[in-house]
Amino acid sequence: MRKSTCAALLALALVGCAQPTPEQQIIDDAAAALGGRDALLAPKSLVLEGEGTNGNLGQDMTPEATGQTFRVTGYTRAVDLTAERMRVEQTRTPGFTYFQGAAAQKQIQGVDGDLGYNIAPNGAATRTPDPVARDRRDDIYHHPLTLVRAALDPAARLVNPRTAGSERVVDVTTAKGQTFTLAVDGTTSLPTRVASMRYNANLGDVLVETAFADYQDVGGLKLPSHLVAKTDKYTTADLRLTSQAVDGSGDLAAPAAAASAPAVAGVPPATVTVTDL
Repeated sequence: MRKSTCAALLALALVGCAQPTPEQQIIDDAAAALGGRDALLAPKSLVLEGEGTNGNLGQDMTPEATGQTFRVTGYTRAVDLTAERMRVEQTRTPGFTYFQGAAAQKQIQGVDGDLGYNIAPNGAATRTPDPVARDRRDDIYHHPLTLVRAALDPAARLVNPRTAGSERVVDVTTAKGQTFTLAVDGTTSLPTRVASMRYNANLGDVLVETAFADYQDVGGLKLPSHLVAKTDKYTTADLRLTSQAVDGSGDLAAPAAAASAPAVAGVPPATVTVTDL
């Protein structure tokens, strides 16, 4: 055998035996815990159904007040895993009588790539401001299946592996430039939470975090059935899922009326000038 051929075979063998980096190991372990890489990448869609509560952040006397809570029924969250599309439908019934009254409110909110939209009870679709669409696009990845899939993309960037208490943590920047923090259980490697930063008109820059618990077997995967979302320390959603399915959604494209509407820039973030004293 020629020396050049031997050298090439040796190089391939060394590459095959190379150990994953610490940050890649966290993602690989999370993928294995959720059912395996192939099982994660196979589904085309995800549908979650359940009920729970919503907070009413920024609408009470103080941020810490918890008197304004909505009861959530008929919750359905459908995600197109091959495109950045998601639609959330739910009915919210206020547990309080002032401001909005006690009437139930049906909500349909969605995002299709860079386009966010709402559908009114009468079926009319309108386009949301662009910042709202960006937040909803980030929300797609506040789930173990979607974020770990994105982290497995060779174009994703994984950095800053670390330990926080009983969790292993890594920062993930998706192929499209969205940045998230993923934490997994140090023993099981199941994802425990996903966090990302965003701008809130009342609070400024805030940490938005979704925690996961009560994993169940779903179509060859392990997925959480209890999701709790917080903005900083304030709970905005506490949902318990009664049904989960892969490859069960319909067309999640934005309605034509919203897709043809002009972009809405929204209110720009406040400019803060710092003066040294």
